[in-house]
Amino acid sequence: MAVVIKQVLVSIFLSYAFASAYKLSSVIIWTVVVSLIVIYGSFNTCWVTLPGKNATTGKIPPIRVLIFLPYFVAVVFLMIGGRIISSLKRWKSYNEIYTGVFLGDYYSSFMPKNKWAGIVDVTNELPRIAESGSYLNVPSWDGCPPPVENIQKAVEFILLCEKPVLIHCAYATYILSMFIRLLGTAKVEVPR
Repeated sequence: MAVVIKQVLVSIFLSYAFASAYKLSSVIIWTVVVSLIVIYGSFNTCWVTLPGKNATTGKIPPIRVLIFLPYFVAVVFLMIGGRIISSLKRWKSYNEIYTGVFLGDYYSSFMPKNKWAGIVDVTNELPRIAESGSYLNVPSWDGCPPPVENIQKAVEFILLCEKPVLIHCAYATYILSMFIRLLGTAKVEVPR
């Protein structure tokens, strides 16, 4: 939840800076309305599909991108900042948690050296860029866990998918620890 609020505050700040420079008060109003929708949506699991991300392709319709543009800009801004910091500290974008199963951030899904046989995408606001053999979207707001049924579907997907499989959210934190726990307690051995 704190992540969504941070993203909303950044979107309001960026919009205010842009609107002040160009005398566009409507941009601030638009950003505040979108921010309120996103905050309410993050409290309500029924609204997790609000950005309109397609569950099988991972694409977001252009009209939804336009509507939620202030929020998307803030998310990308924070991700770029986080990526710069993590590269300065030489943090890896992904880590292997089980044989052939990796946890990572959004960038690890489309790094050129990675050829993922399957990708479990735990975001609702970032479009799919990487191509992989299999794809599953488990929509979730940053910092908010998806419903347990969706996590169980993802675990089944991982167990049945060829390896290597990447599980990623925007920042490789928060909800991904649930996947580690569920995979660790799964009765079926993860095939190679």
